[in-house]
Amino acid sequence: MEFNGESQSNSNLEAVRRAQADFEGDAQEAGLRDEDDLMELIKEIRKERAVRLWTE
Repeated sequence: MEFNGESQSNSNLEAVRRAQADFEGDAQEAGLRDEDDLMELIKEIRKERAVRLWTE
């Protein structure tokens, strides 16, 4: 598929690369050292959401 002379997949890849560059360093600042830390954060967020849904 062409999109302004550039393939759509190339445009998507460039958008992902820009997002990665913008977020670089943010994980470390948030205290996320590895995938295990990320999974713990996700579990905490899901738990908080569940509690909010059940108490509203």
